[in-house]
Amino acid sequence: MKAPLLLDVRCLAVSDGPGIRTAFFVKGCPLRCLWCHNPESQSPEPQIARFQHLCRHCVKCEMSEATCPTRAFKIYGKSMSISEIVAEALEDKAFYDESGGGVTLSGGEPLLYWEWALELFKAFKAAGLHTCLDTSLFAAPEVIDAILPVTDVWLPDFKAADDDLHRRCTGVANAPIKANLKRLVDLAYHDMARSKYLALGMPVGEAPALWERPLRSSMQSRIHLSAPSDHGMQLNSPTRMGASGVGWQ
Repeated sequence: MKAPLLLDVRCLAVSDGPGIRTAFFVKGCPLRCLWCHNPESQSPEPQIARFQHLCRHCVKCEMSEATCPTRAFKIYGKSMSISEIVAEALEDKAFYDESGGGVTLSGGEPLLYWEWALELFKAFKAAGLHTCLDTSLFAAPEVIDAILPVTDVWLPDFKAADDDLHRRCTGVANAPIKANLKRLVDLAYHDMARSKYLALGMPVGEAPALWERPLRSSMQSRIHLSAPSDHGMQLNSPTRMGASGVGWQ
């Protein structure tokens, strides 16, 4: 089982699923989106960043996040065990219980490490935590089936319905993504006993030349027809890169 490095841990998050949450971000992603919200998450390897506006150019610089007096250095990619992640998540359980929140796994692409993600979500559920998975759905169908029983909310970030456009924007084909999205939509609409709430993100506003309005409108129509809002489907439209446009109901 391959375990990822963690890019970041965001406590008291309100834009990564319903309620107040703790969001864990993994490093490593098979997509190369032109508008990537977390470009430092693409590589699975640890990386060191230096923030020039904070750097004093110390003569004896150790290039260390731990010792830098101005916090000019940051390490992207740290190891945490599943037990350590669960323990950190449980620190804010009172906030989850009060707000209807929980934990979110994001990235990067969590399904790149699906066996690890499955074990992590099993541990979350054993601890009584609500789970969200923020994913591009770029994975084999059996991966979706494996992690479905322990995922309360799916947050698929759909990029483009047209395959050529998708390849230009992300570097990968969208056929497996569309197939997995259809399966989730079908489950939410046809099998209410196993339905999983879907919150679909689509990149609008930040790249109008790449995301054609007619294409987006037709995709929205198909999704509404397949899974109306009273069957656990919500459409979210993120705004410009780095800005949150998600409104949780």
